[in-house]
Amino acid sequence: MTEYHSHSSRLGGGNLFQSNWIVSKRYDLFYFIGSVLASFLILGFHILLAYGFDIEIERNTGIITFTVFSGLFDMPHILQMFSRSHVDQEEHKRHRHRIVYGLILFVLIGELSVFLGYEIIVFNIGLVLGVWHILKQNIGFLKIYKGLNGDRAGFDRFLDEGIYYAVCAAGILGDIDFFEDGGGAWSSLGLADGRAVLGGGAFVIFCLFCVVFISRQLWLIKRKVALNLQKLLFMGATIPIYILLLLEFESVGFAVPLTIFIAVETIYHDVQYQGWIQLYQKRRFPQDPEMPKRWFKRTLYIGLLLALVPIIFRYLKMYGGWSLESLMSIEKKYLIYFSMPVYMLIVYHYYIEGVIWRFRESPELKGILTKS
Repeated sequence: MTEYHSHSSRLGGGNLFQSNWIVSKRYDLFYFIGSVLASFLILGFHILLAYGFDIEIERNTGIITFTVFSGLFDMPHILQMFSRSHVDQEEHKRHRHRIVYGLILFVLIGELSVFLGYEIIVFNIGLVLGVWHILKQNIGFLKIYKGLNGDRAGFDRFLDEGIYYAVCAAGILGDIDFFEDGGGAWSSLGLADGRAVLGGGAFVIFCLFCVVFISRQLWLIKRKVALNLQKLLFMGATIPIYILLLLEFESVGFAVPLTIFIAVETIYHDVQYQGWIQLYQKRRFPQDPEMPKRWFKRTLYIGLLLALVPIIFRYLKMYGGWSLESLMSIEKKYLIYFSMPVYMLIVYHYYIEGVIWRFRESPELKGILTKS
């Protein structure tokens, strides 16, 4: 297919933009595009608590903000996955062994890593998988908006996806260390300088992609080809979240712990997923119109519980009046061993999401988009 024909559905009519939404203008702007506002709000919430109210523990660890993020947003979005993987019997039958035995295997790996003292390695791997998971979801939404608006030119796909890969690499390599504070993991491998070079190179590539991308849009306007409005809005909203990783907050007096970076880079993804999963529940199970509300409430309650239990144990450790030995044993036995299965559930989510949302092998999913 030539580039001209790939844009043929967008020619003519005198319109500057081609505008087709997944659900509706209001729905998409709230869940899929405007969700990035949650990232700035959660960052502002941390700064308010840490510096406005001068809460030292929040300033040093971000624990309050991270608990709010985890309980109200991240864990509920993780749990919503089960409405697709387990409740949808057609999907459950299709990948039953991966879904059932995969969860058991991930939990066992997590517990074994704690027993052997390798939990930090598993934690690091989970962080990397999380970055990749969110990146792939962004590209997934990008592909949907491109498909809905006839934006199928191969060169545009190269530019659009290349921008995401480059800015993601620049953000991870350029400023924040996802492994240890102070660049310890990179330094111990002798890669600290190499990381800086790679991060700078990725940022230069990102800038070049942006220049070519903007030039491409101007060229399309000159050719009277309608621009893909939804794609431009989505990219304009989500790409700046990656750029936040490059900012030196310490230079303006704000210490941003790793927990806050995780919250900032993830919370908008959680909102997007909520918008997607409730759309799936509504259209996949029309005979159960209360399903989206029921699952939202249940996952919210369980998510809050899972997020608060570690905080409760830490509170007991600080104020329970027990002996130090007893408290440390409780923390080791119940806090770490309890937290690791929860963390491995998140890692399992990263894995299983790539299995259960394959549109090519799941005909029932196509109806979700064809109704748009």
